[in-house]
Amino acid sequence: MDLGAGLIAILTSFLVKGAVMVLSGLLVARVWRAARAPAPRRLWLLVPAHEREDARVLAWSLALFAASELTCGVEVYVLTRSNAWVDGVHGVLSAAAMALFALGLYRVIDRKVLRFAGPECAAKRLCGACTVRAPEGCKLRLTILLSAAFVALAGIFVLLAPTARMEADLHRFALPLPALNAWYDRAVVPWITAHVSGYEPSGKAYFFPESVFVLELRVLPVVATAMASSAAAEIARGRIGRGMERLMLAAGTLGYVLFELVLYRGTGDLLLGSLGHEVGELWFVAWAAELLRRCYPPDAGAGLSTA
Repeated sequence: MDLGAGLIAILTSFLVKGAVMVLSGLLVARVWRAARAPAPRRLWLLVPAHEREDARVLAWSLALFAASELTCGVEVYVLTRSNAWVDGVHGVLSAAAMALFALGLYRVIDRKVLRFAGPECAAKRLCGACTVRAPEGCKLRLTILLSAAFVALAGIFVLLAPTARMEADLHRFALPLPALNAWYDRAVVPWITAHVSGYEPSGKAYFFPESVFVLELRVLPVVATAMASSAAAEIARGRIGRGMERLMLAAGTLGYVLFELVLYRGTGDLLLGSLGHEVGELWFVAWAAELLRRCYPPDAGAGLSTA
């Protein structure tokens, strides 16, 4: 195993992934307490009682995200090699988490800012007089309908991506330090081989089987397209609110699919894609935590659910 690839593996598997697992677990615990439990000793979030349902959707999405990271941790720290079933569960949980997060985020923003199709709808600045309850219907219906069509079509085009098995290419990251590389191969690799179950110096233990790509680049895009088509049907019937929520579920699912597509098929490298995957997840946890602090600031008022 080349030293450069080993350093990337350590950075990905132990530093970044470890931070993602710990921080996502802490975030889930705090958001869950904010949405359900009485006030603890230290204040972090204030969730008004009438907004708890929206916060619970976000809490469930983050719980699924943390569960997906747990399955990934089992693969890395327990199995120490790729496993098609574990990778599949990780993909399903991650897609569901992003779908619910998109839905929860839309509900929070709609309640606090947009107030879509209500008496205080922010879109009135564009539409002028509101016609939601008139025979004409919402003036933004066609715009939203075209957005649903975009999500549906994007899901279809993902089906053109290849699903072939991908293995780690360790030699791509060889360092220009012959003496150090030789010491690593002579002293470190034999020790790792003897003490880490499932380790293979060739890197063949780390791979993405075709079945995982079939799930992420075939099954999930079809699910996203189906949900977007269902959303379009609801919007065409004038049920804008229900259609928007289905569209958010579709967009969240598709967002995860495109994330995986760019990282693995876009880079063409399993190690770089995995590093980008973990860095992206770490960014998501930090962004979600800051977003929740802005949406439910601890100084918003008294007598609210806290965490």
